[in-house]
Amino acid sequence: MSARAAAVVLIWLAAGAWAGTHAPGAAGETDPTSADIVASGAGEAHYDLFAPAVPPRGVVILVHGGGWQDWPGLARAQLTETAVSFQNDGFMVLDASYAQAPGVDDPGAADPSPKGALDDIVAFVDQASAAFPGLPICLVGQSAGAQLALMAAIERPSIACVIDESGPTDLPAWQQAAAEGAGGPGPFSCSSAPTMSWWFADCYTGQIFGSDPADLQFWSPALRWDPTVDHTALLIAEEQDDPYVLPINATAMATADPQAQLDVLDGDPNGVMFIHSLVDPAQATAFDHEQFSFVEAHSLPAGGSATTVPSVSSDGTITTCNAAAGAPPAGGSALGAWRSSLLTSGDAWMQLPAPDGSVVAADGCSGSQASNDDGISLFVPATAPGAPSAPSGRMASQVISAPAGRELTWITTSARGFVSAGWTVRLLAMGADGASTDLATCTVVGCAGLDGIPSYGGELIWSGTGVANAEQAEDLPDASFSLPAGTKAIVLNLACLASVGCSRATLNADGDPSSTAPLRARDPNGSPAIVSLYDAVVGTAAEPAPSTPARAARPKSRRRGVRVVRVRRIGARRVVVELACEGPSRCHIRVRIRAGRHSVNARTVVPASSRRALVVVVPRGSTRLRVTAWLDHGHR
Repeated sequence: MSARAAAVVLIWLAAGAWAGTHAPGAAGETDPTSADIVASGAGEAHYDLFAPAVPPRGVVILVHGGGWQDWPGLARAQLTETAVSFQNDGFMVLDASYAQAPGVDDPGAADPSPKGALDDIVAFVDQASAAFPGLPICLVGQSAGAQLALMAAIERPSIACVIDESGPTDLPAWQQAAAEGAGGPGPFSCSSAPTMSWWFADCYTGQIFGSDPADLQFWSPALRWDPTVDHTALLIAEEQDDPYVLPINATAMATADPQAQLDVLDGDPNGVMFIHSLVDPAQATAFDHEQFSFVEAHSLPAGGSATTVPSVSSDGTITTCNAAAGAPPAGGSALGAWRSSLLTSGDAWMQLPAPDGSVVAADGCSGSQASNDDGISLFVPATAPGAPSAPSGRMASQVISAPAGRELTWITTSARGFVSAGWTVRLLAMGADGASTDLATCTVVGCAGLDGIPSYGGELIWSGTGVANAEQAEDLPDASFSLPAGTKAIVLNLACLASVGCSRATLNADGDPSSTAPLRARDPNGSPAIVSLYDAVVGTAAEPAPSTPARAARPKSRRRGVRVVRVRRIGARRVVVELACEGPSRCHIRVRIRAGRHSVNARTVVPASSRRALVVVVPRGSTRLRVTAWLDHGHR
């Protein structure tokens, strides 16, 4: 990739100190068969889905590195640039997280191996196959992620291709080569390891996989690969000066599959960071180009135009992302089907990222609002202080359009986000003529239409009111917007509107890019601008028929009135009441919902001669509802 994650090296180091403990794990690892993986309920991790603006030619699943570790935001931090590049090349890209290996934190675990991580990656392959039938699937893995990608290909030989970037593939050979490089067969002490290479190959590998030879062989893709069965095409990158995953691993994998393509990248002390080491810049650039050509060769031909047509339900609404998902099933195949549906539940929105990847659009409909890596999202990938700013006018958008013959009438959604100086978040309604109406706008000085809270050197954005810190809100309330007549699209936009450009530097919790303060809990990557919509539901109506002159126009009534247009349930506790104000002035409306022995009261204001959706939370278990609305004459 053009900008490698040097942080991978630091992540390796964070996995343990030189004084680590070489603790044996469980002996005789059992093969995680397909039935075992389905029954495990794996694939519950967060993800980002990057959809192209053209019919996808294939699916690319990115598997991050980091010593079989995972934490919120790690996949996004390492691989967003790669994801956007494949997205711009016409691929559906799934940037996957996975379960952290128990041996990372507990070397004495009964089973320290990354089986949970492998379960997750294989489950993502299965879910992507169900969500995007007919599209070839390729995996791109870095370091530990490359080992997981190769293991997944052994479990799922239908995977079209795997790119192995410096992955461990032959654990026994790696340990032997590291020992010889340290001066000889050993044994050495992990508390006084002679070389870093040996510590990683022996001590840390033992911490993750144990010391039983059967376990080491099971987790060595090169020792299990059978080219007569495993038909996945392989592209392998070998770093000649890799101090962690020694080159013997790439050589072993290429030997296991004679059809594999092996690229050797020479070390260069003045070169560019690849995965674990500095390599020749020209060779790194050539590999960048080759990996795209390799995936393209194992995918469908490019061509066609975008086909993002939202599905309208029988009640006239479009439910997007995780709004209609409900609680996840307990596990097994039902959970897999539920997760597969989540992969496509955001596709009513068309992603329009900045061409250079400085502002990104992604769907993370994984069923959680825990952080900004979920929902219909726009964000600025955080960079190190001193990196070039985004120029004025650079932007990304998420757009949902009305189906033919219909217009959009309202949207209800919950939201969370943050903006720093120069960045602007806007939610807009667009008419057929291109005219736009602001529904909500947020900048560093405040918000209109959503709530803004000055904090962290910028402005926190959320869809509620009345708290000191929106970061602390777990259950986000909804915001509802009535749309102007004739609305044909809703646009969520994140843009740099400052004439001098906008910083892309990581912002810590005190808003200072150079400080050592912790990052925001809701955005562990410290993005200078980010916004996500969750549980978005959009109302639609048939376009009005062209008007014809009446023989004798009746005089318009000057009386105000209120009408309940539609009542709709969302999930177990939320009710959407669409109200109409009929008359020449705005209506202050009171609403009462009777649910058995309980009643819930609410108030809202609806502009003259228009409609507005009101979201009300009702008691759990409420089945039969009675809705009454009337004018509140206490307001004039």
